Amino acid sequence: MKRKHNEDESRRGSTPTINGVELKRTCYACPEQYDAGMNGKAVGYLRLRHGHFTVSCPNAQGEMVYEASPKGDGQFEYDERDAHINGATLAIKRWAESRS
Repeated sequence: MKRKHNEDESRRGSTPTINGVELKRTCYACPEQYDAGMNGKAVGYLRLRHGHFTVSCPNAQGEMVYEASPKGDGQFEYDERDAHINGATLAIKRWAESRS
């Protein structure tokens, strides 16, 4: 189920759940990055730096499951965050389900 990512939630340090993946924003910008979890287990790492967005599972040194080149350099532009976060969480969910 897609959930709209709310910029204010991330700034306040809340932990939104999108497509069944819980995201914890660990850095707001330069890089914008998140740790991802499912069912209390770490399953992914999301990072946008220098215009390159990568998603690796189960951690930063793991398998790259999603990448993109958004307009944002060290953080997403407001109009692109939802699409990339949605794509990233779907990729993480597919990766996690393929290992269960």
